[in-house]
Amino acid sequence: MFNSLGINKYCDSVIISDEVGLRKPDARIFALGIEQLNVQPEQALYVGDQYDTDIIGSRNKGLKAAWKTSEQVDSDAHFQFSSWRQFILKLQQLEGNTWSSAMQK
Repeated sequence: MFNSLGINKYCDSVIISDEVGLRKPDARIFALGIEQLNVQPEQALYVGDQYDTDIIGSRNKGLKAAWKTSEQVDSDAHFQFSSWRQFILKLQQLEGNTWSSAMQK
């Protein structure tokens, strides 16, 4: 899927629940991603489209979170986007900034 969308170059780790036998919002699935990336939680960005499992789960583990949604509501996500094009533009905007200065939350 990521290849066809052109966003695979922005993904250093993709974890499929069925492949690892864990379901979100289980903290272990987020810990697995952090381990694969060999980073601290606050250095990783988790991208998801389900608020209850993806955004709350990743934030509970200390990750930065981007929420793909058409809703414009207040949330714990560091940013929201409604299209993958918008997501890529946001990532490009952030490339010149540090996470701490660009995504304070």
